[in-house]
Parts: sequence; C-alpha cells; structure tokens
Amino acid sequence: MKKNKCWVVKIGSALLTNNGKGIDKDLISEWVEQIVELQSHNIDVVLVSSGSIVEGMKRLGWKDKPTDIHKLQAAALLVKWG
Repeated sequence: MKKNKCWVVKIGSALLTNNGKGIDKDLISEWVEQIVELQSHNIDVVLVSSGSIVEGMKRLGWKDKPTDIHKLQAAALLVKWG
C-alpha cells in the first residue's frame, strides 16, 4: 500500500520535560506507541521538539534560558552526546 499521508507532530519542551523537571520517559513511550500505530496505517510521522535545550539546561544547572546561539546549541548537544 502506498504511503499517502505525512503528519508533523511538534511536542513542546514543557510536555517533553515535565515542565522542566527532566525528560518524561513514560510519556515519550506512549507517544512512540502512538507513532508506531500511525505508521502501521501507512502514515509517516515527523516528530519535532525543543525539549533538548530545556533538558540540557537542567543538566548544566542553568536556571535561565540563554540567548546566545552557541549556548543553546551546547545545551541541546549535551542531551544528544552527554
């Protein structure tokens, strides 16, 4: 069967990180199950989020979100590689 739909889903950092308390793994697991179900119905899903910056800030102990691009990138990369 041909895939004929693509959904873009944006999950905000508040949802992804339980309002800045840390990555909510249980909620992410639920979303993964839902995405798998959509894919079984031939729907492509693109997941987008800004949560990695918030999680990186938490790990670095930063209370305020920086405005410098290099600091935002560092926080996001820390989650990916940290």
